[in-house]
Amino acid sequence: MGDLGQRLAERFGHADFRPGQRVIVEDVIAGQDVVAVMPTGAGKSLCYQLPAVELEGTTLVVSPLISLMKDQVDALNALGIPAAFVNSTQSPGEQREILDQARAGALKLLYVAPERFRFEGAMSALQRLEISRFIVDEAHCVSQWGHDFRPDYLNLSSAIEALGRPPVAAFTATATDLVRGDIAKHLGLQRPEVHVSGFLRENLHLSVVPIKKMAHKLEHLLKIIESLEGSAIVYCATRRHCEEVTLALVQRGVNAAIYHGGLEDQERHTMQDAFDLGDTRVMVATNAFGMGIDKADVRAVVHYDVPGSVEAYYQEAGRAGRDGEKAHCVLLFTYADTRIHEFFIERGRDEVAPERYEAWASRERRKVRAMVRYAYEASCRHGEILDYFGENMTVGPEGCGACDLCTGQTGVPGETLASLTALAQTSGRSSRGRAKTAERELPTRPLDEQEQVVVQKALSAVARADGRLSNSAICRILLGSKRPDVLSDPLVQTRSYGQLKGYGHEPIRRLLVALERARCTQGQRPRLTSTGFEVMWGRQSVDLSVGPLVAKRSKASRASASAPTDDIDEQLLEQLRAARLEAARDLEVPAYVVASNKTLEGLAAVRPEANDEAWLSIHGIGPKKVEPLRDLFGALVEEAKEERPSEPKSA
Repeated sequence: MGDLGQRLAERFGHADFRPGQRVIVEDVIAGQDVVAVMPTGAGKSLCYQLPAVELEGTTLVVSPLISLMKDQVDALNALGIPAAFVNSTQSPGEQREILDQARAGALKLLYVAPERFRFEGAMSALQRLEISRFIVDEAHCVSQWGHDFRPDYLNLSSAIEALGRPPVAAFTATATDLVRGDIAKHLGLQRPEVHVSGFLRENLHLSVVPIKKMAHKLEHLLKIIESLEGSAIVYCATRRHCEEVTLALVQRGVNAAIYHGGLEDQERHTMQDAFDLGDTRVMVATNAFGMGIDKADVRAVVHYDVPGSVEAYYQEAGRAGRDGEKAHCVLLFTYADTRIHEFFIERGRDEVAPERYEAWASRERRKVRAMVRYAYEASCRHGEILDYFGENMTVGPEGCGACDLCTGQTGVPGETLASLTALAQTSGRSSRGRAKTAERELPTRPLDEQEQVVVQKALSAVARADGRLSNSAICRILLGSKRPDVLSDPLVQTRSYGQLKGYGHEPIRRLLVALERARCTQGQRPRLTSTGFEVMWGRQSVDLSVGPLVAKRSKASRASASAPTDDIDEQLLEQLRAARLEAARDLEVPAYVVASNKTLEGLAAVRPEANDEAWLSIHGIGPKKVEPLRDLFGALVEEAKEERPSEPKSA
């Protein structure tokens, strides 16, 4: 294998690998099947290009875009690495010449489109090559759970077998656990090494600006663009919004262009070339301006409308700051934007097979809800991204230092998080300041049927408490806390006790705050108002400024090896989370500083004995943490063992 660091410097001019790159390169060279998830700008291409230089034969790269192929081949040839592509822009003679070069061993990388494997002649030519590795770029396209599914990708597994089953490596910028599993299944990968890395891009400042009036969107956008030195991309959900925004920018003297699927091919190419060369400063686009965008110095990506999924959002936001310099990613958010995606979903009835439509629509709605949860996030944006994509990494105890919730800065000149959310004061990056952001008043929104039931259950608990308990105490009743002061309260004997276990203390507490704002309750020890009474009985609905009300499920796939996920005690896990949150508030630190999610899942699965050795076996508990964590969680663990003893294992 040689000194990979030296080869990296010699052939690609990089002083060192980026986080996560080296181990992927080593696995590809070693002939392992690989699934690698790295966000836009994290350096995916190098993870198969460097192995291609090191290995004998030709590395075959499946890529979905002609423009992306051309950019990569041009860049490789400029480095003196022989590479070429075969696609529909070439004559049959040109294609034959390139394939002859590959067959003679003159090419290290050959790029092809997934459609090429449909053709018998193309397959026959490729079968005569010495293929060292089969690379699938933009591999999320193989998954019907992904955000950019392409049917031609489903044929790749049979193509791989027809080509002699070379080792396969699949790369994508965005893939959840479900999509990663789908990629491995549809490509027929054999015990693949799965790598998820690079999602913490600290040069990107992530922020969400809550919008109460649509006119404010344009106002905030203009502030961002006019204060900016450098280029920017503005993403809109519809062509009409693209046209409106482009016109407004041009009228303010901004050099802006438009890009969407309704333009002619040549017009789109002209627009993209002008942006790449710096002749156009701001590109206003739909998601048609997507894969293959490789402009390094984009200083801002602004989402004028909410995207349809977290995957799409982070892939688009990741087009900022690819040079490693600071850049802003701002989402101008109003819940009303979700109606656009509901329209797209309904339109899918004409595009999706009838027998598949309901499952597809349900999947798309879940993606939208996940994006809304991100917009309503109350702790750390980068932390939420890491958690969503399952990267085994956390931000530091002082926060990421690169999002609105950790810094108080929104990315909109002249606006801070405090001024936008009507907070009386904020303490910048401190954890106390971050905790206060949870109280910010977000745009109101209608609730779905399931959420209305959650509201009714919460209001029923308020009615039963009848002014005796605080919001936090009512939360504990609803979550089924085992604290002694809770267990001694009369509400434990009512149906309210434990009715909302699984939702988490903070979301339910924020729900009770939102109900007070909506005048359904009143007082520090709340009682129902006449409006609240009607809502409780289902005779009236209410719009609330609250995030999606969804019961949290255990992230079993992310639990530590020492914690068998099938054995996780969900009730204990919720109690541990509530205890962690209270301890974090007392210490004025983020909850993950007290204990990580993996640690809590390990405790809830193993329910360790009280000795040091048992507690040290849990992920995230070291010698210095045994005593404080056992003091904090030990009683809950012991109580859980008494109430729900583990079944004796068979010999």
